[in-house]
This record gives sequence, C-alpha cells and structure tokens, in this order.
Amino acid sequence: MTNEKLSERVEKAGEGSRELDAEIAAELFLPWDYAANWGSRGHDKPTAYPYTTSLDAARTLVPTKPYPDLRPGEWWWMMEVRKYEVRAFIAYENHDAGIPEFEAIATTPALALCAAALRARGL
Repeated sequence: MTNEKLSERVEKAGEGSRELDAEIAAELFLPWDYAANWGSRGHDKPTAYPYTTSLDAARTLVPTKPYPDLRPGEWWWMMEVRKYEVRAFIAYENHDAGIPEFEAIATTPALALCAAALRARGL
C-alpha cells in the first residue's frame, strides 16, 4: 500500500474493482493489522459490498453520525454527471455558518460517491 489516501486511489481508479472494495471494507470494519496481514493469518480477504461498482452500495458509505464539534445536523449528497466525469458532493448541514463539504471527481457515479464519502470520513 502506498502513502496515498484511500479516497484518492478510489478517485483515480478508472473502474471499480473487488480489490478496492476489500480495501474499503478492511479500512472501515477491520483493525489495520488484520487488514495488512490477511494471508499470513490464514484468512481470506473480507467479502465486501460492491462499493466501487454500485451506487446503492456507495451510498452506504455516506456518514450518518454528527460531524465532530458541530451541533446535530444532516448529511446530504448530490452528483453532477457529465459526459466524461462525475462530480460527487457530500456536505454536513446544521444551519450554522460553516458547512463542511467534501468533493470527488471520478469516471463513474459509484467511484465519485465512494471517494467523496471516504473523504468525509477522513480516509
């Protein structure tokens, strides 16, 4: 694995893959030492939702918990689909002046939403 953030690798991918899906699942649901040593412990890679190929699966990555240090509010997302790129936006709105926003540009809607959601999670 490189020092590049997971969200950046997803954003740069030309298409979704099971390997990226497994990395996302490992980062979100498994301790890092386990994820880094799948083979050495005799375990298979975890089965993951098709986050990078399915928009429905990618939607499950959008955060639901309140944003740190802000009053309760709501997460929302939207997409701009153009001929050669898709932009995904995720924001946390709580009617305060500051609204944290996260954006990603990719080749497919699933990749764009995945990358934006991972950015919103700090990955």
